This record gives sequence, C-alpha cells and structure tokens, in this order.
Amino acid sequence: MLIREIQEKDNQVIQMIIQQSLKSFDLAIPGTAYFDPQLANLAGYYQQLPNGNYWVVEENGQILGGCGIGPFDEEKGICELQKSI
Repeated sequence: MLIREIQEKDNQVIQMIIQQSLKSFDLAIPGTAYFDPQLANLAGYYQQLPNGNYWVVEENGQILGGCGIGPFDEEKGICELQKSI
C-alpha cells in the first residue's frame, strides 16, 4: 500500500468512496460531509489550507480510502480528523 497526498486525479473516486460510506450508514443527509461543497475538489481544498492536508491510500493503482487533517480552532492550535474513510 502507498499512502500519499491527494492529487486532482483522485477527487472523483474519493468523493464516491466517502459518499458511498455515508450512505451505508444512512448518513446521506444535510449536515454531513456527503453535502460538503468541497467534496468534489478535496485536492484543491486541502492545497489551500495552510494547516491541513489530505492523504489517500492506494494499492495497485486503486484508491482504497483517505483521511484529512484540518484546522478546527486555529487560535488554540487544535485540528480535527476530516473526511476519513
């Protein structure tokens, strides 16, 4: 397995994986990552975050999942695990 930073080419498959996972738990509802406007372009979103990043797990050229770390309370130096699957 290869863990690497997300790239633009990964956006569509990561969006699909996240949305399928949320659906499987009946969480395809407003207020969840399912409807986040950034979900279609996670690579671009995380590239512009000064204190965040997103990684994907790849095996034999196939994306299996990923996770991101993003700011939660920057004044206190707190981050959160985001959009992991």
